[in-house]
Amino acid sequence: MLKMTKSAYTIQLSPTRITKLDALFQIPLDKDGGYIAAFIPDNPSDKNAYLAKHTKLLNASSIN
Repeated sequence: MLKMTKSAYTIQLSPTRITKLDALFQIPLDKDGGYIAAFIPDNPSDKNAYLAKHTKLLNASSIN
């Protein structure tokens, strides 16, 4: 885990796990979260498509 501290903010990075996908799916659904997200799919509320895409990415040995 990487811990970075700057000013009053502390950021901790950790590996993404399949168990975290439900929480990560909620970010682009939030008005502010969708605004700050770099890339949003055409249908951000399609949870099955989101889970299929990111489960495939997390299972790819060339990525993780």
